[in-house]
Amino acid sequence: MYRHIPLSEQLWYELGYKITVVKQYILNSSLIPFSDLLQEVLFRTRVSQGKSRIVSVKSEGDYWKVKFAGFQPLFYPKDLPLYDLYIVAGENYNPTNWHYYNVPDTRVTKNDVVVDCGAAAGTFTLSALKASHRTIA
Repeated sequence: MYRHIPLSEQLWYELGYKITVVKQYILNSSLIPFSDLLQEVLFRTRVSQGKSRIVSVKSEGDYWKVKFAGFQPLFYPKDLPLYDLYIVAGENYNPTNWHYYNVPDTRVTKNDVVVDCGAAAGTFTLSALKASHRTIA
């Protein structure tokens, strides 16, 4: 049931992402510190960042029970590649990534009610659930 993504496909996907990051830096260099560009392109992958946030992955029927450090479990469908979840987690929990939403302008507080339309993989929803008064996804 689990769809494995070959390493060669993963590497091409990550290389394409890194080329896109460099292109965006060239077009908008005033928005991104050069040190962040180097970190993103040379020193880490989104998959390794995502995996580092996960405490355990266990099989439960048609789902993977994924436990992130500090959060309640997320149930992720087995028919979707875990690779995709690792990428999303690597982006959502990395303060230098533009998919990291816990910045001062959009920080979720204990008084907030968060409505996460679309919820995607659920990693932002988990963060909002922990930080907010109420989260609806």
